[in-house]
Amino acid sequence: MKLGAELGKVDDIDMVWVGPSVDAMMDVLPQLRPRVLVLQYEHLGGTPVTRAQLLSMLSGAELTIVTYKFARDQVLKALNDASVRTLREPLTADELRAQISDAIARLAEAEVIRPNRFAVTPLLEAETA
Repeated sequence: MKLGAELGKVDDIDMVWVGPSVDAMMDVLPQLRPRVLVLQYEHLGGTPVTRAQLLSMLSGAELTIVTYKFARDQVLKALNDASVRTLREPLTADELRAQISDAIARLAEAEVIRPNRFAVTPLLEAETA
């Protein structure tokens, strides 16, 4: 999925970082402080729940989403139990935007956050133009 290119087409999402690995992301997340963190399951390695939780904590994101093509049910349940939202690919930018907007609205209703523009920090494979 070329999520980076797709997100660039959506007006109210600011993509603040795209990187090739979880390790590279760990170095930059504390400085970026995205409101929404989007991760791809395939990049989370052998411990996807732990890595998703760690990246979410490092980023301080109000919402963490993991997109996946294939994943075991127990892993998806563990991710959801860890307050990580999971979305099945393929996913268009508009579908992702709708999911993010819905989650942001629910968090705002619960007075966890205030609604406004939000940034998405996806972890993607490096894309070539």
